[in-house]
Amino acid sequence: MSLILSVPERLVYARVITISDNADRVLKILQEEEAIHPERAGKATEEDIKFVEELRRDVERLDDIVSRMEKMLPSPVLVSLEKERIITKPVYDEFKEVLRELEQINEKAEIMAENIERLNETLSETRKLYDVITALAQKYGNSAALELNYDGEIIFTKVVLLDPRSLTIMKEKLPEEVVVIDEVPLGEHMVAVVAGLSGYRHDFMRIVSEVRAEPVNVPAVEKPLKELVTEFEGRIKELENMLKDLKDNLNELVTGSVNLLAKAKVIGSIIKDRVRALLNAVRGEYLIAVEGWLPEKKIPDLEARLSREAPASAITKLDPKREPPTLMNNPKPVKPFELITKIYGVPRYSEWDPTPLIAYSFLVFFGLMFGDFIYGLAMFILVAFVLDRSGLIDDPTSPGYLTLKKVLMILSGASMAVGLLSNTFAGYSIVIENGVPTMVLAENAGQIPSLLNLADPLFFIVLAIVIGLIHVNIAHTISLVRALKEDNKGNAMAEAGLLIAEAFGIPYISHTMLNYDLLPLPEDIYRYLLYGSLAGVGILIAGRLIGMKGLGILLWLFDLTGVLGDTLSYTRLAGLGLATYFMAKSFNSLATDAAFGIASIIGVPIVGIAVGIIAGVIIMLLTNMLNIVFGIIGAFVHSLRLCMVEFLPKFYEGDGREFLPITEKIPKIVMVGSPY
Repeated sequence: MSLILSVPERLVYARVITISDNADRVLKILQEEEAIHPERAGKATEEDIKFVEELRRDVERLDDIVSRMEKMLPSPVLVSLEKERIITKPVYDEFKEVLRELEQINEKAEIMAENIERLNETLSETRKLYDVITALAQKYGNSAALELNYDGEIIFTKVVLLDPRSLTIMKEKLPEEVVVIDEVPLGEHMVAVVAGLSGYRHDFMRIVSEVRAEPVNVPAVEKPLKELVTEFEGRIKELENMLKDLKDNLNELVTGSVNLLAKAKVIGSIIKDRVRALLNAVRGEYLIAVEGWLPEKKIPDLEARLSREAPASAITKLDPKREPPTLMNNPKPVKPFELITKIYGVPRYSEWDPTPLIAYSFLVFFGLMFGDFIYGLAMFILVAFVLDRSGLIDDPTSPGYLTLKKVLMILSGASMAVGLLSNTFAGYSIVIENGVPTMVLAENAGQIPSLLNLADPLFFIVLAIVIGLIHVNIAHTISLVRALKEDNKGNAMAEAGLLIAEAFGIPYISHTMLNYDLLPLPEDIYRYLLYGSLAGVGILIAGRLIGMKGLGILLWLFDLTGVLGDTLSYTRLAGLGLATYFMAKSFNSLATDAAFGIASIIGVPIVGIAVGIIAGVIIMLLTNMLNIVFGIIGAFVHSLRLCMVEFLPKFYEGDGREFLPITEKIPKIVMVGSPY
């Protein structure tokens, strides 16, 4: 049964009990064995809650520091780790030490970052003032800067920066005692020099604020403006050097801490799992107990290890009166396809796991839609050796990506297998000419010797419909078995009626409407098939009436039409498969024609042939690579759709919760820094 529908791993609810001195040792064993999915078990003492909450806050603090420092890194870094080098002392001590070191480094980094921010602001203001002074110096180079920023008892002068529209508005609002004595353009803005009676200075500043002009504090010094420009150039250069030194120091500090950051991410993850277990643990006056779900088959080995490494420990089974989480239990070859099942949903503990069927379906669907030996081989090479280094994957070490990579590599094998059966090699086929195997571009489907003639559109469409009919009815059969198992009479009758109606109706329709006999039956027998089909429809209607009451009068019709619609949906197998084949064939013809065309244009035969071959190869590689990329995406997406829309909803709910054991995994490589 596990090769068709698997059953989740059998779990038991148990309490792991030990003395207080063994607590850390027991938690470490549970993490290494990945043996327990902890559940909230009871109320802890105030001291225990305080201890765990402080630990939780420390973990959050570590996460915050790591996140802040990763943002300061110029680019992500992959750090290689070894367990023996990462954890050299008790994990809590290691955690506290890493947190303390990172807090000290982060404090320095934050101070540097604040200084950089302030220095950036100062540099920006200085550059703006420099631009204004430079613009004014072109007219008033020998004038003292003091003359442009003067506050006397009788008159004042000021410089403001604003856009032309605001300048017009400001002029209209200024009293007669205040005038704009000059206007100097500066990019999209204007530098206005204003003078007026001192008694109107406050009115002027109010108007400046209203029109959103920016007062420019020209240094009130006796130096000429052109001398001040030179001085500001030196000041800007000095600020830029200071800013560069600060950034270099910050980069050196953070980059030099990547190993510590990687260590912090690993140890932080370990402590998080322990905190999760401890928060769900119940502590008594004499014992410490952690409750949760354990795989039944792991209990003997776990008990043996606890007795060796943590004496005075015990595992006691309990009655939880709650539904367990789900630990999916599939044969190793199909286990990677659990990723596809989880996209739809994790099976409930009491529900069948459809992963094996999903794996077989995906292999067939993907293989037919992307059935080409060369393309499948190219896909394998791309996934195995190129994808990790392409820059498209944020973290090539993540478990999810590694599982997807396995799935894609298995699917590439399906493509190669179908390519061999259908005799397709990047649009070419192998024919035997004078006893010698030769690669040719077949002109029509009949010229291709193959066990599976997928170049024939009619054959491919019929094959796709047959596969769809089988696939859909497998789902209905499983739904029938499930309904019988759950004693759901309405659904059981409806599914049985639908299968009976199909079993009798399909040969009848094929004989009477299509003039094609699926079964070698006498003519008189076919009318009885009609009666059998009608009987199946009657059972279907009765089942829907039992299960859905009045709504069943209408909904049975959707069951019949649904089978037709679902089955026809599988013609996409032929559509994408034929598209992949004919596009490959067309691209190869295009490349060949281009090669001959270029060779004929160039007058020197040898040069023409060489250039033509090079151009043809380039065109062939580029166009076929385009076909490969879009073919992989299309085949994967449509395989996913057939499983998620036409198949799974008929019998599978997938609303369970996943078994998540506390764990202590030391990855070989940790990505430090954000790729965005």
